[in-house]
Amino acid sequence: MPKVITLKKASLLQEEIEQLQQYRFYTRHEIDDKEAIRMIDLIDEKNLKPFMESVKDKLHAPSVTVAASLFSKRYSYLLLVPALYAFSRYNKFLNVSIENVEIMDCYENGIWLPKLILRDDAVQVASSEEERTKARSIFFKQLFSEHLNVMLNALASVGNLSKQTLWENAAVYIFWLYEKALYDLDCDHANEDYCFLLSEEDGSIFGTGQKNPLSRFNNEKTLVESEAIRVRTTCCLSYLVSEKQMCKICPKRS
Repeated sequence: MPKVITLKKASLLQEEIEQLQQYRFYTRHEIDDKEAIRMIDLIDEKNLKPFMESVKDKLHAPSVTVAASLFSKRYSYLLLVPALYAFSRYNKFLNVSIENVEIMDCYENGIWLPKLILRDDAVQVASSEEERTKARSIFFKQLFSEHLNVMLNALASVGNLSKQTLWENAAVYIFWLYEKALYDLDCDHANEDYCFLLSEEDGSIFGTGQKNPLSRFNNEKTLVESEAIRVRTTCCLSYLVSEKQMCKICPKRS
């Protein structure tokens, strides 16, 4: 992992791997030699364009624009949820460099839900709170600025999409992870990490310049059908491929 040279080498325990697999996370030795696509190749537009055409077909999307938005949702989930879960719950830094990540085709109940694969599954751990705090900014920069933002830039270009929509597609999974998946678990750092992600003012960690691209979506929740939800600012366009049904948090709903 670049620059994080003071952290100790470690590995994921079997029970940790099994937990992360619930989020469609796998390592290369678990997948064996099955064919997969390296994410570093997809930031090249000449590779991304035909890939998005294939995604359009797999999702039965009406256009590449819709396919790109829906792919960004799936990929944000695959990349962010396992990485942040392992970090906030297990204090383990996954190697999430874009060169280390692959995705593999997978269908569940007829729905295209790809898996994420780490080529190198070595992890690192911090030996002190001070070390963890210092390494957190470096880790988040690798995760967001050097990986997710690079991929979102490519998708925005090929799909003719707003970056705001793509970042909100990612933000909803971060909200879900920390407000639901990790909320009732004994995670000493989860709330601290969540607050850091939403309050950090240095946009360079996210690769977006001066502004934090996540905090703008941290709106007050409203009561919808007896459930407190955070209504989105932008529409992810998924209603165009799901029998015209809008997400519960879609701003297009009345």
